[in-house]
Amino acid sequence: MEPLIGDQKKLIRTSILEKRNSLTPQEIKEAEKLIINNLMELNQFIKSQNVFSYLSFRSEVPTNYIIKYCIEHKKNVYIPICIRETKEMLISLFDDDVLLSTSNYGVQEPTKETIKIADREILDIAIMPGAVFDTRGYRVGYGAGYYDKFFAHTKKKIYKIALAFSFQVIEEVPHDNFDIPVDCIVTERGIIMCCR
Repeated sequence: MEPLIGDQKKLIRTSILEKRNSLTPQEIKEAEKLIINNLMELNQFIKSQNVFSYLSFRSEVPTNYIIKYCIEHKKNVYIPICIRETKEMLISLFDDDVLLSTSNYGVQEPTKETIKIADREILDIAIMPGAVFDTRGYRVGYGAGYYDKFFAHTKKKIYKIALAFSFQVIEEVPHDNFDIPVDCIVTERGIIMCCR
């Protein structure tokens, strides 16, 4: 990554995350309801059977209800496992047998005893977090590149959905050749279908 692009991403990330971290629990809850309603109307979500979703933490758009909804509606849910040494991400089936623990990053992950590694090629959609997005679908994550590497090594076309508060979508996000864009962004104001 060129230092200039890296620096630009860092500045944008810091600015937007400061704003996101300042949201009150009530503001998050109100936006969450609208985001969930919009997601439920998305055809790709309705038709999906195998759903990959992040487990929300801090001020991210909450995914607890979405995951619960998927399981209740007989969709298979897969959650990320981040391998810190190699900066790679695997997926594990998330069902009633899986126990969660908090990683060093503060994120929830399956305990080693309850991990159920799955093949990424089974996925229909991926529900992704991020710090900043633009209408072409380019995103600034948290700097480790887990998602970009994950999708770079996936042969199947998986429909990528970002969940975000509307202020997280800006006019243009600096990106590198290896940055993999999302297909749509679901915010409290509606669904942005990304075009490049």
